[in-house]
Amino acid sequence: MIEIDLDSIKIFKRNTEAIFTNRGFYYQYLSILRNWVTNFINNIDNPIYTEVENDIKEVGEKYVFTQLKCYSSDFSLNSKEIKSSIFDFFITYLKYRQDNIYPVFSFITNTSIKKNEKLLGKWLNRDVFNNDKDLELLKKRNVDILKSESNKIRQSKLNRQNLAAHLKQEINNSYKSFCSILLDELLIEDFCRSIRWEFGELTTEEAIDKLKLEIFTLLKDKSFNGRSAEIIFRVLLSEINRCSQETEKSKRCITNSDLRKLLELTDVDIQNRIDSKFINLIGVEIEELKDRIKNIETIQEKQTSEIKKLKPRHLVETDLTLIPYVNNVDDIIGWNNEIVEVFNILNQKKYSFNT
Repeated sequence: MIEIDLDSIKIFKRNTEAIFTNRGFYYQYLSILRNWVTNFINNIDNPIYTEVENDIKEVGEKYVFTQLKCYSSDFSLNSKEIKSSIFDFFITYLKYRQDNIYPVFSFITNTSIKKNEKLLGKWLNRDVFNNDKDLELLKKRNVDILKSESNKIRQSKLNRQNLAAHLKQEINNSYKSFCSILLDELLIEDFCRSIRWEFGELTTEEAIDKLKLEIFTLLKDKSFNGRSAEIIFRVLLSEINRCSQETEKSKRCITNSDLRKLLELTDVDIQNRIDSKFINLIGVEIEELKDRIKNIETIQEKQTSEIKKLKPRHLVETDLTLIPYVNNVDDIIGWNNEIVEVFNILNQKKYSFNT
């Protein structure tokens, strides 16, 4: 394997820690919350870092880096988001490989692969690694993407005004050094194998609803001691948001111990830990109102359907004993004694009648 000089490629390290500004950050926070709660229930004590080196970094037996994209459009290997993610993954990969750590990368999105995209589909299913021709094509495609993305950064830096000649030379030398790394086919293949793809094939709304349903199901587990799922949901989201805003990277971390401490709080104290402004900002309460309205609409539709089934012919076929309408009570056979008794009672109450 080619020796990696990290100093020579440091100019290609992009800021992937866009705190609180990423599109679909609610989707991202829900994904983090699901992982956090799942680990807690299964007693898997893997620290989860948010907004560190891509979107999520989970440290366990392996280092897992996850990038989440919540979009309305489908993806292909020509999508700028895919190419950007591959490049950012590669820079992180080189950093950890230098320390003999073999990281795993995960690209998760709610949407789908474009219908005409064949290679990405094979990469998703891992079929590409069983076919030499497809594997060569995949490695070449990744090298092309990595060269193109690094060249964009190079050009951007070279286009700065009043850039000194020696700095321009340094940038160009770094680009050449980076391209030389891409000549290592075994390295490129290992990098390709380290990436996992997950396409949910859902709309943004469907993906968020699915995540919330999974989370609320998990929050009913005995590990949460019967605490209100709605309150725990809010406080854990607030805690994820708080950690994500920390300036120091090491503090952007959530653990099983953190969750356990939150559960030890009283109901009043745990309510005070909820960031109401943040909860309102991401629209949790609005989403809950929408869910309630949907439930009401579902009930109304069901009732309407049942009412429509009650046609007049059913009433005709039903044997009902109806009270007849009569003008003269004397016409009611067998009621004479009852009628006399009623009149006697009314007379005792000093009511007068015209007969």
